[in-house]
Amino acid sequence: MAYDGWSPSYIFPAIFVSPGEYPTPDMLFPASSRSTTMRFINRRDAQQMLIYTHGSCLNNGQAKARAGCAYVFGPSEDGYIESSLASLDFSNTMPTNPRAELWAVILALRRHRIWMAEGFNSLVLANDSDWLIKGATEWAHVWVCRGWRKTGSMEKVKNRDLWEIFFAEVKRCHEAGLTVRMWKIPKGLNEAAYWAANGAAWTVGNCGVLNRM
Repeated sequence: MAYDGWSPSYIFPAIFVSPGEYPTPDMLFPASSRSTTMRFINRRDAQQMLIYTHGSCLNNGQAKARAGCAYVFGPSEDGYIESSLASLDFSNTMPTNPRAELWAVILALRRHRIWMAEGFNSLVLANDSDWLIKGATEWAHVWVCRGWRKTGSMEKVKNRDLWEIFFAEVKRCHEAGLTVRMWKIPKGLNEAAYWAANGAAWTVGNCGVLNRM
């Protein structure tokens, strides 16, 4: 089950379920104009916006790993933001796919004041990572209750630092009046964010943030 609530200091996003007649993001959230901008807006709820996110790590698990993340909030050429992890993560932790995925959603939520200023009160984060979606909407509630340890093995949860940053951003959104939900989509429907994240991972020097907003 998904938990749309809190646990002492945490607020967890709920899973997003699309209506049967609009099963894909492009059908339910067509590109629509919002003032002078184009966003992916729910055809049934003009105050709900969708953002595609993705994290990528080249040579994942190896010493020369290079990672990037991105989120796509509009259909135009300037409708996305990408970044290499080298410019974001100063924890001396080796870049990995999971960390890149987490950074993508963190960055998307850090712009919550912009989304709210445009008139949105609900945000759907679309991603093709089963690990990320289940971690955020199902497993994390149990992790927190068990002191950030996995069920059964009692192994420490990896990337706790970024999970906590992510949930802090979800909480900020909640307190500001912006609800956050997560939608697991097929990889083939997340191509724009996929290519942007891979491009960031390949950035010369693997550093810097490319802001196309």
